[in-house]
Amino acid sequence: MAYHRSWGLGDAYSSIVNQASQQYGVPANLIQAVIQQESSGNPNAVSSAGAQGLMQLMPATANSLGVTNPFDPTQNIDGGAQLLSQLLTRYNGNTALALAAYNAGPTAVDNAGGVPNYPETQNYVQSILANLLGTPPGSFRLVLPQLPHQEEPIQAGKQGPHSTSQV
Repeated sequence: MAYHRSWGLGDAYSSIVNQASQQYGVPANLIQAVIQQESSGNPNAVSSAGAQGLMQLMPATANSLGVTNPFDPTQNIDGGAQLLSQLLTRYNGNTALALAAYNAGPTAVDNAGGVPNYPETQNYVQSILANLLGTPPGSFRLVLPQLPHQEEPIQAGKQGPHSTSQV
């Protein structure tokens, strides 16, 4: 039996999603998958952490994106797509890292050097990627990407992390 992804959104938001997709250069199916994961298509959803609307924007984030009414589907999708675009740019088009930052925040991704070792965030990324790939969640093992490690240059007179010191 083939697995077929179901966004559960119907046509209710497709024109808004398509418009935001074109405006911000974010694939429409990625926006739809985030909406499905975040709110199951409920424009009035509010999380226990206070995230609001279809794409579950935190109030401060919504405000920074120009969203004045996070329960308005057009504003919420526009803000969420704008945020996804910013995160995709920040992480050089790496969808997994952008999704991790959408869920846990870019500071957590940067501090972890990749997808943070938070079960919620790892499940979030895997679930959305499985949805995008059209496979059931858990049908594959996802090796979550890490940011390239950049060591600080060794300055004269200082020991690097792998150098040995002879006294």
